Amino acid sequence: MNKLKLNIVDKGNSLEEPEYYLDLIIDGEIFLKEIDEDFNVVYFDALKKSLNKGGLYLIFTCSCGVADCGGWDYIKVEHNSSKIIWDFNYEKNYHFEFNLENYKSEIEKIESQLKQKELKLEPKFVVKSTI
Repeated sequence: MNKLKLNIVDKGNSLEEPEYYLDLIIDGEIFLKEIDEDFNVVYFDALKKSLNKGGLYLIFTCSCGVADCGGWDYIKVEHNSSKIIWDFNYEKNYHFEFNLENYKSEIEKIESQLKQKELKLEPKFVVKSTI
């Protein structure tokens, strides 16, 4: 079983307004560091929706909000009793299995922090081109 941890980080330029993004840490490693964290980000709204039911979700995207720009496609999310399973391809096949309670508590933690500090995470939207 993989361990999920979420953290809010300010990746904005100190001369401008802060820009808050989500670090998604799997088994102690920031997942997007392996790929390219300067241009790819986590879309929290899709991650949050994936908690409630299985389906296809754009959890990762380019920082501009266009998933194709970063080379992303949908993540297949399955619910299996006490776990949430991710399967997707990004230059190689990935398969993660998260404990449902761990997944839920991390999402609730982020929701609470966003409310308390009145923060907005980037990107605010994600699209997938149809071309």
